[in-house]
Amino acid sequence: MVNGMLDSIAALDPGEAAALLDLGRVWPLGSVRRHALEILAAQGDVHEAARLAASDPDAKVRHWRPRGRTSPATDPVKDEGLQDSLFDGGLG
Repeated sequence: MVNGMLDSIAALDPGEAAALLDLGRVWPLGSVRRHALEILAAQGDVHEAARLAASDPDAKVRHWRPRGRTSPATDPVKDEGLQDSLFDGGLG
């Protein structure tokens, strides 16, 4: 149910969305916490999402990485600096 609510987070006002995201980040099910981390990262707080994932008690959540970040050079958990990529317009 909470995953479904997180799916519709864009329809909420900012205060309600923040409260729902906070709830999702501490929900007992790891799948809900991962979903909340995806949303947090999509909102631009990639480093905070990675920090929260790294300290999660669930191994699946600890191994979570933001989508599109498969290289260690762009992994916010391992490297604070992001390397330019041919695909993000950084090498043009």
